[in-house]
Amino acid sequence: PTCACHTLEERLKELSAAPLPVTELPKLEAIWQNNRITGINDIFIHNQICCGALRYNVRIDGEMYAREIVGDGAGVSTVHGSTAYFRSITRSIFRTGMGLAFNNAASEVSHIVLPESSVIEIEILRGPGLVMADNDPHKITVEVGESITLKQTYEYAMIWNLDGFMCPRCR
Repeated sequence: PTCACHTLEERLKELSAAPLPVTELPKLEAIWQNNRITGINDIFIHNQICCGALRYNVRIDGEMYAREIVGDGAGVSTVHGSTAYFRSITRSIFRTGMGLAFNNAASEVSHIVLPESSVIEIEILRGPGLVMADNDPHKITVEVGESITLKQTYEYAMIWNLDGFMCPRCR
């Protein structure tokens, strides 16, 4: 559904007009062993075994943030992704930085919004876990003892006409 400002005819006019406004959205990356994935919205680590919890440590910029979190997983979100899965977990959004959310944690550990320069390390203590980005069905298994580094990368996604696509009235 679209609002009166974004009818099919208006959308086609916008798309055929040159040049379309371009928005650069920062990407996140997850790195461990020989693996690397990127995401525009978020990267999440989930428990692979649905009837068992994931257990993990979290370090932020080399300092321990939380020990032995037990839950369904954790994720890092961009500002753009903060209105999606991050919001459903935390009931909040943010406008700058990166968000770190804890999905269904047994202990009282709060989500946190960090500077874009932060480096988050998640060490799997009990798993295995699955790493996923942006609702991509491709998943990568992370085993017990492995650590995943999550951070904002220097790459950007180029999105044409984002403002028209993200119109609050159309949404």
